[in-house]
Amino acid sequence: MLNLESSVKDVISKKLEDGTIEMLIEKELEKGIQNALNSLFGRYSEVSEMLEKKIKEIMNQIIENMDFKDHIVKLDSLATQIVKESTFDNNKILENFKTLVSVEDVDKKEYEITEIFEKWCEYASKEVDTDKLDIEDHESYKNINVSYEFNEDKSSHGTMKYASIDFKCEEDEDLDFSFNLYTFSNNDYYSIESNYFYNIPSLRHLNEFQILLLKLAQNNVKIHIDSEYETLDIEVEAEPEY
Repeated sequence: MLNLESSVKDVISKKLEDGTIEMLIEKELEKGIQNALNSLFGRYSEVSEMLEKKIKEIMNQIIENMDFKDHIVKLDSLATQIVKESTFDNNKILENFKTLVSVEDVDKKEYEITEIFEKWCEYASKEVDTDKLDIEDHESYKNINVSYEFNEDKSSHGTMKYASIDFKCEEDEDLDFSFNLYTFSNNDYYSIESNYFYNIPSLRHLNEFQILLLKLAQNNVKIHIDSEYETLDIEVEAEPEY
């Protein structure tokens, strides 16, 4: 037993002399300090929350004082320049991007559903497949029959209400288009759900009417249902070619 005690004392003496114990104590002390700092500045610590709050206050002040109008103008000019120098596919992407970031159509914060229907009618008049149409008097295509219908979701419960809008063209089903609306029960207007647009793989595949809806959704434009159903005969923009 005495030999064991003597051996332990000898080992400790050697480690004290060569600095091993001092080095181990230093490492453990560093770990202790690091753990204490991690705890102090951790995700849910009071210090971390105070820093985050202070940084947010500073960033909010900076952003509020910034004027983005010049940046939008520069972005518009840059997009225009790139469009002129790009291929057809890139042109389509950049033209759509340029339309999305422009300030046109976003200054109006409220739309009647009949106004949106008129926009879709303009689009349908230009984009209808004329191969599906009859020619009248050898001078023009026959008018196309278009309609829209507002459908409220009767299963809506609680404080939220949901609905859909269906645009239809009898002569060209490829033009048919639907989108969803939502609102709170105490509101007299709807908003466009933007979930549909998250599934679009590329700006290249957006048509001008979809871009309009996306801009209305992004800008939280209020949609008023001034009529739940309407049907029209509209002229076709294209003319027959012989």
